Amino acid sequence: MAEKIKRLTPKPDVLRELFLKSGNVCAFPGCLHPIVDTNGVYVAQLCHIEAANEGGQRFNPEQTNEERRQFENLLLMCHRHHKETDDVSRFPVEKLKQIKKQHEAKFEKVLDSLANDVYDVALAYEPTPPESAEVFVKEGWIVEEEKPIFMEEMNELIRLLNQLSPTTRKIFLLVVNRVDLTSREFSINEFQYVVSMETREAYNHIAILERYGLLFDNEDTDFYERKITVSSLTKESPHPVVLLLREFCEKHSADLSSMLVDLNFEALKSNV
Repeated sequence: MAEKIKRLTPKPDVLRELFLKSGNVCAFPGCLHPIVDTNGVYVAQLCHIEAANEGGQRFNPEQTNEERRQFENLLLMCHRHHKETDDVSRFPVEKLKQIKKQHEAKFEKVLDSLANDVYDVALAYEPTPPESAEVFVKEGWIVEEEKPIFMEEMNELIRLLNQLSPTTRKIFLLVVNRVDLTSREFSINEFQYVVSMETREAYNHIAILERYGLLFDNEDTDFYERKITVSSLTKESPHPVVLLLREFCEKHSADLSSMLVDLNFEALKSNV
C-alpha cells in the first residue's frame, strides 16, 4: 500500500546541519540576507528542493515522506529568494541542487575547524585566480603591453579580498555593481537605502574596505555629496581591474558574485 503523502518536520540533527552549513546567509547566490539576525531571531525560510506536498514546486512522487525531509532536499533562503525559486522553469531540481552544493561547499573548511573557539571565516574560500589577462586583450579593454600591470593588480585584488569576510566581500560587490563606470563613484546616500542590513553595520564594512584600499570614501564633504570611489590598487594600472571584471560579466552573462565573493575566476579561462 502506497504511503499517504504527508509533510514531515525535519529532524533536529538535520536542521542543525542546515544552519551550520548555511554560513548564516541565504543560499541564493550573492544574497546578503541573514538566516538568524543579530537578536537571534530566525528571519529566513526552510525550502524544499522537491516539494513536501503534492502540487508543490518540483514535487517528486517517487520520493518517500522521509526522503523529502532529509538534508539533501532542504536549504535555507530568505523569503524573497524562496519565492523567486518557485519559478520551476528557471530553477529546476538540478539548478537548486547546484545552488545548495556551491553554497554549502564554501563553509566546509570552517566546519572542519568548529572544534576551535575562534576560527577564520575566510577559510571557507580558496581562490582560483585567472592564469592570464588574455581575455581582456581580446576584448580590446587593455593592450598587450598592459598585461603584466593588469595581472599585478588582479593578484592584489584577490589577495586583499581573500583576507576579508564573505559579508564584507558582498558589500564590495554591491558597490561595484552600483558604481558609475565613468566616474567610478557611488553615492553614500543611495548606499544606505539599497543595502540589506542595518546601516551602521554596513558602514563598518565600507570602513574595512577603505582600510584595505579597495574603496575610497570622501568623508570630508557634506553627507549628501559624499561618494564611494573605486580606484586602481597599483600605481601603474590605468584601469581599476574590478570594473573591467564587471564589464566582462555584463557582456558575457557571467557571475560577478562568483569572482568577488567566491574568488572563482574560472569564467575568464573559458572565454580566452
